[in-house]
Amino acid sequence: MNAPEKRRSQKSAFIFSPYLSFRSFSHRPIPVSTVLIKLIIFSSLTAISLLLASRYLSPLSTFEILFISPIIYFFTETMGAIGQGLFSNELSHPIHRSPLKSTSLSRFWGHDWNIWIQDWLRDITKNINRGHSSSRLIAIFVLSGFFHEIMCNLPYWVMYRKSYFGTMMGYFIFQAMALWIDKKYIKHWPHLWRRLYLWVAVVVPSPLFINVPVLTFLGLGHE
Repeated sequence: MNAPEKRRSQKSAFIFSPYLSFRSFSHRPIPVSTVLIKLIIFSSLTAISLLLASRYLSPLSTFEILFISPIIYFFTETMGAIGQGLFSNELSHPIHRSPLKSTSLSRFWGHDWNIWIQDWLRDITKNINRGHSSSRLIAIFVLSGFFHEIMCNLPYWVMYRKSYFGTMMGYFIFQAMALWIDKKYIKHWPHLWRRLYLWVAVVVPSPLFINVPVLTFLGLGHE
C-alpha cells in the first residue's frame, strides 16, 4: 500500500473507529485473534471481580474500594477489546500497553495507560506553553478530570439529582501532583521504590475515581 492509499485507509478507519487521534495509527496493530483472547480474559476477570465484590463486599466501604480497584483495569481492557472488535481492521491497536509492567508513575501515565486518550490529549495540548512541561502536565490532567466528570458524574446527577462533581477532578489533580514529584524527585530512586510509589499514587486515591456514580454503573453498593 503506497502512502496516499494508506492515508485514505487511515481516514476511513478513523471515522469508523474508537480512536480520537490520527496519532493512534502510528502504533503497532495486533491480530484479531489476540483481540478475542484479550476480550475473553478481561471480560471474565471483570465478571468474576464484580460477582465476588457484590457477594462479599457490597455495600463497599471506602477502604474496600482499594481492593477492587483492579476492576477498572479489567473493565477498560474489556471495553478496549470490544472497541477493537467492532471497528477491527489492520490498524487496530490495544487501549493499553502493559500498565502492570510499568516501572514508574511517569511511564504509567505517559506510555502504558490508555493510549487512545493519550494521543488525543497530546493533540489538543501540544501548543500549551511549549517548553514549560509543568503547565502542559497540569493541562492534560485537568482535561482528563473534566472528561471523566462529564462521562461519569454528570449522567449520575441527571438521573438522581445527586452531585459528586469534583471527585474525578480531584483524582486527576492528585495524579498531576504525584507525577510532578515523580519527575522531579522520585526518578532518582531505585526501581523497586519507584514502582512502589507508582502503585501507592494510583491506588490510594482510587476512592475518588471509583465513586458512587462508577459503583452504581458497575452494579455495586457503597456505604
